[in-house]
Amino acid sequence: MLFLCIQEARLFGVVKKHAKIDRGLILKKAVKESGIPITEVSRRAGYGRVTYYMHIANPDLKLDLLDKYATAIGYDFRDEIPEMVEYYERKRENSLSSFEKIEADRDLWREGYGRILKEKEELLKKIELLEAKLARK
Repeated sequence: MLFLCIQEARLFGVVKKHAKIDRGLILKKAVKESGIPITEVSRRAGYGRVTYYMHIANPDLKLDLLDKYATAIGYDFRDEIPEMVEYYERKRENSLSSFEKIEADRDLWREGYGRILKEKEELLKKIELLEAKLARK
């Protein structure tokens, strides 16, 4: 069920109506359906109860805020809010690129550690040879 906010735009005497999804109302409905107390939902999302009420009053609630509430109540807003599909796609791409950066850092440190370990082994061999020479004298 979509909650829509009808807005009128008067342009050159012509009235145009276009529907806009009210994200705050969708959030309110989802929280109510979850059965989880509002205080608990807002705490899980990282907000206070008063902030929750400000959020549900906002028809243009940001997608990242909706995502936090979605995680808090285990709800998927993609059916009601089409923009969430693109939001999750971007979020996934960002996390993949972050993961790739982490892997690159890991490989860099691994290679550096391997190089230092080889140098250490070579130095230990040189030390053994020098100690052997000193012992013979």
